[in-house]
Amino acid sequence: MHVTRDELGGEWAGMTAAITRIPAGSDLASLLRGLPGDRCPCPHWGYVIAGRSAVRHPDHEETIAAGEAYYLPPGHVPDYLEDTEVFEVSPAAELNKVIEVVLGNLGPDGWSCPLPGSQRTFTSSIAPVGRRVLPAAVR
Repeated sequence: MHVTRDELGGEWAGMTAAITRIPAGSDLASLLRGLPGDRCPCPHWGYVIAGRSAVRHPDHEETIAAGEAYYLPPGHVPDYLEDTEVFEVSPAAELNKVIEVVLGNLGPDGWSCPLPGSQRTFTSSIAPVGRRVLPAAVR
């Protein structure tokens, strides 16, 4: 199976593949509250197309920048230092559980995102700029 960049997004063989754009200043710590250790329990494999982020792990912090591939094991908290665009692959079932908690932690303004494997779309105060857009509320 193959798709173009514009068609990318959704679930393939139990994995979610998407291009995501995240605004600078987005620290996802507040959205991960309620997950184990208040950290993302879902692993992610990806490539940074543009931008830079800091990722806090239980025992260290790392910076990931444009042109770098990465693996984020369970137990991470991302903080986006610049407007960032990534191509990312994650186990769909685990990612959907994380998204449900994130959605529960959002304020009344919400955000816009098709939930992988679902027909539901969530509305945001920011304009969507990719397959998945993280909330302005975390800025």
